[in-house]
Amino acid sequence: GKKLDRAGQFAVLKNQMLAHGYALRAIRAADSAALVGLASTGRLCYPETDSERDLAAARAATFAVSDEDWVFTHHFLLDPVVLGGFPECKGTAFEPLIAAVSPEEWTIIHAVPDFLGYNIYNGNAVRAEGASFAYVPRYPGFPRTALKWPVTPEVLDWGVAFLWRRYGLPCYITENGLSCNDVISLDGQVHDPNREDFLHRYLLCLKNTFSHGTDLRGYFHWSLTDNFEWHSGYGERFGLVYVDFPTGTRVYKDSADWYAHVAKTNGKEL
Repeated sequence: GKKLDRAGQFAVLKNQMLAHGYALRAIRAADSAALVGLASTGRLCYPETDSERDLAAARAATFAVSDEDWVFTHHFLLDPVVLGGFPECKGTAFEPLIAAVSPEEWTIIHAVPDFLGYNIYNGNAVRAEGASFAYVPRYPGFPRTALKWPVTPEVLDWGVAFLWRRYGLPCYITENGLSCNDVISLDGQVHDPNREDFLHRYLLCLKNTFSHGTDLRGYFHWSLTDNFEWHSGYGERFGLVYVDFPTGTRVYKDSADWYAHVAKTNGKEL
């Protein structure tokens, strides 16, 4: 339950990057053929329209740096590791913290992985506004999951493409899914049409990211079974397989059969 100040949070981030650098080198020393990756999560945006102005605005919003939400960004972690430097932070509270990173630490931090993993659940629509950008407000009743996260499948299209164009490394979607209010019905089955619809929409958008040249290698649904969530304990159900927690009994949800077919056909019948 610790709540660190900005300097403390930055120290945690720096230590994570140092740990990655040491681990990557140790793994490669042990097995030169091993492929080493790094997974991140954070704010992603997508354009309200396909106009060049909205595309530029969504890209700018995705990689913007602010004092308020810097910790929930992909680029504050991946820029140092992949590109060898932090995003432009001139005039922000991070400037002195970044300046204090030693050359010896940078040698360890700049450890380019073989691939990147992205944990993505939702994003923000953005439009161009003058020379800057603006977030598109969500209307009352905007689609949400049981956890009240917004449903924004477009983030797996342009959001992933923006990351690919910035880093140029093969990538995987290492987490994506939703929590539903799943129950065992009177027929003994678990019917979860909302999950099927969610995955169908998101995977269709993910399929479209190939049109932007994205080197996407795979997709991993979160999660296989209902599990203990660090944020919510056993209160949220993300699985394709229902777990009756008092007994441990497993029940395949309808989405498990749907997803198995999608996997078997490699998405050809989406």
